Amino acid sequence: GQRKLWRTCLPDFARQYESEHGLARRRLTSAYWYARLGLDRALAERAARVLFVSAALQAAHASAGFPKRAATGVLYSPVEVVRRDEYPSDHRTALGVGDATALVLFADRPSIGKGWPLVERTVAASQQADARFFHVGALPARPHPLVTSVGMVPHEGMAAWYRSADVVLVPSLQQNPLPRSALEAAAAGCMVLGTQVGGIPEIIDDICLFSAAHFPDRVAQLLRRLPRGAMRSVGQWQQAVVLEKFGIARVLADTENLYREVVG
Repeated sequence: GQRKLWRTCLPDFARQYESEHGLARRRLTSAYWYARLGLDRALAERAARVLFVSAALQAAHASAGFPKRAATGVLYSPVEVVRRDEYPSDHRTALGVGDATALVLFADRPSIGKGWPLVERTVAASQQADARFFHVGALPARPHPLVTSVGMVPHEGMAAWYRSADVVLVPSLQQNPLPRSALEAAAAGCMVLGTQVGGIPEIIDDICLFSAAHFPDRVAQLLRRLPRGAMRSVGQWQQAVVLEKFGIARVLADTENLYREVVG
């Protein structure tokens, strides 16, 4: 069962890690995550009820037979609406991004699991698009010449970046249960494009999801074909869906219902 859970959660990440860092480091990293899964399994077997942060994580554990006895459920983390008109200043003018140019943002750690290799391939495939790429987060070990990395930004500073961005990339390679950057970007009205991995499909619709193999080319096609106005329209549609599902009022109601079930 634990081996099946491992194969479900981290195959793409492990293969990509080996290609960049070698077999020895892949084995070391794999051993660490395998041990973590074993600890999760042991804790789950002792619980009366196990709550997962996404349906994808719940399904992955269920397919591997975990937990065997405890009842399970899903309780999402809430996200607040970020209205663009509440943050009149943005970074476009300071960065010299033209009115017709799409600002594409990757707001996460530049690691293999978070999909940094796919960001680099997307940039290479998008050179004929009227788009500029920016990265917020820890600086990459090997900076990309066509991606402007600005370093770490406080959480309260992300609102201005989401106001500036037309597109936010969430190209995870590992089974990320529920990427916070995807939630916050969608709640801010950005067009979020992601991979069909982990909890990302619970946040954004199929039309904005691509396999890891096709992600760079599909995103490049969208950047070449869609004007900024169309990107904003998709973002507003995603925003409405996300706030209905992950809004504070909805999550509070689900939490209250859960406590009533447990207590009553």
